[in-house]
Amino acid sequence: MPAAFTIKQENYEFFVKEIKRVDKELFNEFRREFRRELQPHAKKVAGNIPSKSPLSGFTKGKGAEAPYLWRKPNPSIDVAARARPKRGVAKIVSVKFKQPAFAILELAGVANKGYDKGGMTQSGLNLVKGLQKGGFGLRDRGRWVIPQWYAQEPAVRAVAIRILEKYMKKVSVKLRERR
Repeated sequence: MPAAFTIKQENYEFFVKEIKRVDKELFNEFRREFRRELQPHAKKVAGNIPSKSPLSGFTKGKGAEAPYLWRKPNPSIDVAARARPKRGVAKIVSVKFKQPAFAILELAGVANKGYDKGGMTQSGLNLVKGLQKGGFGLRDRGRWVIPQWYAQEPAVRAVAIRILEKYMKKVSVKLRERR
């Protein structure tokens, strides 16, 4: 499940082409720095995820089987090596929590906001009600990670802009040196 920061596709594509053309190791350094700088933000968000399963049906011996056994996921940070556009916007960096049980419970009820009006299956309704009863109600686009990620967006955006500007300057300097 990703949370992402985006930029116009053509701008990022141009930047990636130039930085790779100038110095491939510089691009790798750019990606490492992004991961390093965003790791504290990702860990802060991950701290909101419960260590134990919020519902008993996602624990061993209670009916759950792999991969639907609950375990607290660790964040992984992915920095795009090329633009993969969606609606004219390319993702630069994504923070992902790869764990199926977590993804199900983080997003349960998001697609069916009118679940109390019959827009959801009975098992889905039971899942959402169980989470609410346990104190894990649906918030803005999710439960534990997504709302907190968007709350950190100004700080993450500042980090991203700083890193992009830093590496754009490095590319400019290297291009001037080649002349």
